[in-house]
Amino acid sequence: MEVAFMMRGITGKWLLSVVVTMTIGLLLLGTASYQVVTGHFASFVGKNLEDRTRTYASLLSEDFSQQTLEHIRRMERGSGRWVYLFQPSGQLYDGSEQKDTALIDAVRGRLQDREGTQRHRLTLPGSQRPALMVASPFAPSGKEAGTVVVILEMSWLTATFRSLEALILLAGVGALSIGGGIALLLSRRTVRPILDIRNAAVQLAHGDYRTRIPVRGNDELTSLGERMNELAQSLDYYRSSRRTFLSEISHELRTPLSYLKGYTALLEERDLSEQKSRRLKRVIREQTDRLERLVEDLVTLSRLDEGKLELNKERISPTRRIQKVIRELEPHAEKKGVQLRWSGRVNEGLWFDPVRFDQILINLLDNAIHHSEAGSEVEVTLSPSPEANWIRIEVKDRGVGMEAEELERIWERFYRVEKSRSREHGGSGLGLSIVQRLVNLHQGSIEVKSQPGEGTIFVMEFPVAASGGIRGGRSC
Repeated sequence: MEVAFMMRGITGKWLLSVVVTMTIGLLLLGTASYQVVTGHFASFVGKNLEDRTRTYASLLSEDFSQQTLEHIRRMERGSGRWVYLFQPSGQLYDGSEQKDTALIDAVRGRLQDREGTQRHRLTLPGSQRPALMVASPFAPSGKEAGTVVVILEMSWLTATFRSLEALILLAGVGALSIGGGIALLLSRRTVRPILDIRNAAVQLAHGDYRTRIPVRGNDELTSLGERMNELAQSLDYYRSSRRTFLSEISHELRTPLSYLKGYTALLEERDLSEQKSRRLKRVIREQTDRLERLVEDLVTLSRLDEGKLELNKERISPTRRIQKVIRELEPHAEKKGVQLRWSGRVNEGLWFDPVRFDQILINLLDNAIHHSEAGSEVEVTLSPSPEANWIRIEVKDRGVGMEAEELERIWERFYRVEKSRSREHGGSGLGLSIVQRLVNLHQGSIEVKSQPGEGTIFVMEFPVAASGGIRGGRSC
C-alpha cells in the first residue's frame, strides 16, 4: 500500500515530471543531433561528388579522348556511380556501360542551360531509389563543349541514416531507463522523510503521541521532522498532564466534599454537644475555604493560560503589603507552631496589582508554613536589589528542603514534594505555578534555592515604580 501511495503521490508525480522532462530533452537532443550529423554527412557526400565531377570536367577539357573516357569508366566501374556526357543539344556523348534510357531522359530533363556546376536530387526509374546528380560543363579545345554528369545512388546513405535513427532511439531509451531508475531511487530517498512525517501525523491523529520520526541530514525536511517530534513530545506531555490534572483535581475535590458530606451528616444528629458542634462547623468551614481556594486557583490558571487575566496595576508599598499579609497569616502559622518574621524596608514602590501581590506572597508563605516544623521560623526579607532600580523579596523557611531533581519540577502544576503531607494540609500543588506566572506578568523574576535538611529560599526581584509606571525593566 505504501508503494502504491508513493506512486500515486509525490514520488509518482516527481518521477513522472522527471521522465517527461527527460523525454522532451532527449527528443530535442536526438532530433538536433540527427539533423546535424545527417546534414553534415549529406553535405560531405554532395561536395565530394561535386569535386569528382569537376575533376572529370577538367580532365575532359584538357584531353577529350577515348583514352580519357576509358580512364573515367574504369574509375567508376563498381562504385555505384554512373557517368554520362551530354552534348549542348542534350544528346548523349558517351557514358558508362549502363544505358538506362529512362534514367538518361530523367537526367536530360534536369539539365539547365546555365554555367557552373549543378546539383539535383532524383529518383532512379524502376527501383525508385534516391540518387544525387551533379552536372559540370567541360569545353575541350577545338571541340564542341558538353556536360559531364555523375549520378550517385543514395540508398546506402538512407540505410545509414536509418541505422543512425535506430541507434539514437536505442540510446535515448537506454538513457531514459537509466535516468528513470536513478530518479526513482532519488525520489524514494527524498520522499521517505515525507512518508515518515505523514505516518507520524496519522499516528498522532490516532492518539499515539509516543511516535517519533527518524531524522537524518540537515535540510528542511530534517527540520520539519524535528519540529514534529517536538510536537509529539509536547502532546504526550500535555496528555500526561491532563490525566494528572483530572486525577489530581478529582482527588482534591473528593477530599473536602467527603469532609463536608460526613460532617454535615453528623451535624444533623440532635444529641450533639455544643463543643462537638463547634468543632464540626470549624472543619466544614475549613474545607469550604479549601474548596474556594482550589476553585480560585483553577480560575486564575485558566485565565493565565488564555491570556485573559486582568491586572489592575497601581503604585504600591511593598513594605505595607508584606506587613498586611503577615498579619493575615499569623493565626494560621501559630496553629502549626511556626513563627512569621519580616525584616528590611525600602522607600521605593512597585507598579503592581495589589491583589496579585498579596496572592504571590500568600502562596509562598503558605507553602513555607506547610513545609516547616513546629518551633521553626519563616522569614520575609525586603531589600534593594544589587541591580539599580530593583527590589528584592526573599521568603525563607528552615524546613526539610528539596533535592535538585525536585527543584526542577516545583513549578509544574499539582507537583508536590511530599504529596500525602501536602494533601493533609490542603495544598493543591497549584500555588507555585501561579506564583511564577504572576511574577513574570509583572516583569519580575523568581528563583529558588534549597538544600535537603537546610530549608528553602524563594528570591523575587521586581523593577521599582517611577511616578506613573515602571522606572526600569528587563526581559524575563
